[in-house]
Amino acid sequence: AESNYQQAMLLDENLLGAQDPETITTLNNLALVYEAQNKQLEAETLYKRALQIAESTPDSANKRQLLVLALANLSGLYIDQSDYIEAGYLLNRAVLLIDGEPDRPKARPALKKPYKTQKLTLISWLLNRPHFIPLLCLPRLLIWQKCIVSNKITIWQR
Repeated sequence: AESNYQQAMLLDENLLGAQDPETITTLNNLALVYEAQNKQLEAETLYKRALQIAESTPDSANKRQLLVLALANLSGLYIDQSDYIEAGYLLNRAVLLIDGEPDRPKARPALKKPYKTQKLTLISWLLNRPHFIPLLCLPRLLIWQKCIVSNKITIWQR
C-alpha cells in the first residue's frame, strides 16, 4: 500500500501541483499507512503538509471539509503520541469549523463552558452533523471519545 500511495502522490503532484487541494486525500492516505507502520515522523510530516494545503486553499464549498479532515487526522496522531494539549487544540479547531465558526489557526480560542458539562459526547454531537461523519473514521472518533471521557481532552464552546 505504501508504494501505491507514494506513486499516487507523485502523480497528483505532477498533474495537479504540490499545493493543489486534491492532493490532500492522497497525503492523508499515505500518512495513515505510515502511522499503521509506526512511522510517526513521516505520518506527522504528511498530516502537517495536508493541513498547510487545506489552510491555504481559497475559500470554497469544500475548504471547511478539507480543514476538518486535516485537523482530525493530525489530532489523532497527537493523541497516539499522548500529546493531548496539541490534540485538544486541533480537535477544538475542527469542532468550531463544523459548527460554522471561521477558522483562526494562530489564535487559541477563548474558552467558556465545556460541552461535556452538558453531558454531550463527541459522537452524539457529531450525529447531529451527519454531513461531517464521512470525513472522520470511526476509530478516531472512538479514541477522541475515550480521551474526552477520561478528561484528557475537553471540547469547549465559545
